[in-house]
Amino acid sequence: MLKNIRISPKKLARFAKLVSGMHVEDALAQCSVARETKAAALLRGVIASAAANARTNHGNLRGGGSDSDNANFRVAEAVVGRAPTPTRPWYHGKGRTGVRHLYRSHLTVRKLKNVYFRFFFFSLLSFFFAHLSVLFPL
Repeated sequence: MLKNIRISPKKLARFAKLVSGMHVEDALAQCSVARETKAAALLRGVIASAAANARTNHGNLRGGGSDSDNANFRVAEAVVGRAPTPTRPWYHGKGRTGVRHLYRSHLTVRKLKNVYFRFFFFSLLSFFFAHLSVLFPL
């Protein structure tokens, strides 16, 4: 979770929507090659921190403590909220002034789901199709 980030909520939300639902490895890879470097760098830090917290708190169900633990987690939701927007005077010509809004954001990665069940599901599915003729003879 990051609070009071100095970036527009629209810019950050556009990129957060992109990585929501991805595996952690894919989301970090997407952040490393993104064109929106500021939003990507902020999101990459929050996702890496959330993945480290998830590994520490919940562990890896497959066992082992390698760096490939990120493949086991999925970013369920990346939420961007508006922070309080301070204003400053903005001076124009001929003695006129305006108001400049300094937009800020809050960024939260809500949950990291452990997707161990997908490995079990696909192994069960491949077993079923391999033995389909034995299970259901024609």
